[in-house]
Amino acid sequence: MTSPSFLNDKNLYEQDFYLWTQTITQQLKKNNFNEIDIPNLIEKIESMGRS
Repeated sequence: MTSPSFLNDKNLYEQDFYLWTQTITQQLKKNNFNEIDIPNLIEKIESMGRS
């Protein structure tokens, strides 16, 4: 699953969180680490750890 071409990762995170999670998941499964939205992924993991 890839994001629509008009959305970059940051916009995708802000506009369609579910699609962002699906995109990140696919990138991780394919070992496409250089394509992952690292700043938002870190933010989300940190917030999960605090809750």
